[in-house]
Amino acid sequence: INTSQILDFNGSNTLTLTGSGAAASRPLINSGTFTQSTGTVAYTGTSALEVSNLTSDTITYNNLSLIPGGTVTHTLGTAISQTLQVNGTFTIGDGTNAVTATAATYNPALDLRGNLTIAASAVYTKGSGTTTFKKGSSQTLTDSTTSKQDLGTVVNAVNTTNTTLSLGSSAKVPTLTI
Repeated sequence: INTSQILDFNGSNTLTLTGSGAAASRPLINSGTFTQSTGTVAYTGTSALEVSNLTSDTITYNNLSLIPGGTVTHTLGTAISQTLQVNGTFTIGDGTNAVTATAATYNPALDLRGNLTIAASAVYTKGSGTTTFKKGSSQTLTDSTTSKQDLGTVVNAVNTTNTTLSLGSSAKVPTLTI
């Protein structure tokens, strides 16, 4: 999306990105206007990629799904000190194909305002950034993996009203701030 173009999700449509790559060749690069509405951006490629983020591309996702067509690694963010914001559901994996979502490369902060689901076949590699649940109402964290994924530092924050974080499964969180 270049500076003179606009992509506007009208309603709950899904933008499926089948490409892969990093830096200037990643599947979604925004230098124009990206309006997320209530839709979903689904990264479904079969090769490694970088997931665009809030800081460099001005992208806030409503629902974000990392559901690859094969065994791949998705790197969260595109540069150091960024924030990846998801206002709806953030889904890592589909329970069939193995996906690794790594925050360890760029260490982004994750600003989650919806539910987080980690599928049985997924791996999450934490970075030094904080994962913040801050919907301002009820959110659910579900980790369906056998050996629970280490989410790193997690904060349950207020966003106008209190946020209630419910566990849909067991979870591994070394540091939790409420």
